[in-house]
Amino acid sequence: MATFPHFDIVRGVAIDPMLGIYGGVTKALISLWFDTCHHSQPWYCQSKLLKVNERLQKILPTYETTKCTTSLDQRKYWKASEYQYFLQFYSLPCMRDVLPGDRYATINMHYLLHLTDMIMESVSAIQFPSFRVV
Repeated sequence: MATFPHFDIVRGVAIDPMLGIYGGVTKALISLWFDTCHHSQPWYCQSKLLKVNERLQKILPTYETTKCTTSLDQRKYWKASEYQYFLQFYSLPCMRDVLPGDRYATINMHYLLHLTDMIMESVSAIQFPSFRVV
């Protein structure tokens, strides 16, 4: 791409959130929280995995989701969409009282920062006006 004199890498490359955010960042976060190789870290939550799995089982999915997210024990079989659902819908109720307070607050803040984007992109009977900042 460097050989193209007028190529703008910022505007010329599409970012795929399914692989980058959900299959990448969210997958890495869950690995940090539950994989045994991180047992000495303050964010390690393997001892509370049963509590998280019980909460996942009790959650009724939204009508937009095509399937229920299975337990975290089965996450090696998860698709990017299941990581998406976990991040957007299930992580806050499932990780409450599991992650240490400051780590949970970080997830909560991230969720709140992106809440308007999730609402604007969701299916709705209400038409939202376009609020584009130029």
